[in-house]
Amino acid sequence: LRTPAYVSLERALRIHGMIPEAVGLVQSVTTGRPGVVDNSLGRFEYRHVKRSWFTGYREMQRGPGPGPLVATREKAILDLVYFSRGEFTAGRIEELRLDDVDLLDREEMTRLARLSGSARVARAARLILEIAGG
Repeated sequence: LRTPAYVSLERALRIHGMIPEAVGLVQSVTTGRPGVVDNSLGRFEYRHVKRSWFTGYREMQRGPGPGPLVATREKAILDLVYFSRGEFTAGRIEELRLDDVDLLDREEMTRLARLSGSARVARAARLILEIAGG
């Protein structure tokens, strides 16, 4: 597996219990080369980002030794927006069927959206937070 990288997008949302569906593909974010790795553990897709957007993740402890790096709830959602095409409307956000949106850290979501440097990501973050309750 490649480093530096952290698990994000739908797999991270599933890990955080924000989507009910099982996710077979492990999508990770890296500052390295994008690509796909198939091995006995599964299929791993790597998405490239600039160094300034390589943030918003934590190590998950799963026993002794270092655990995998996984995007926070806020960063997983914003990575999903960042790597998707088109505008995120209220309808498109509702189609994501996100659970526990009330657990989102509003300040962190806003900070990360600003850090993305993308007006589209910032608009989506504002709308997601509005849908989450104000």
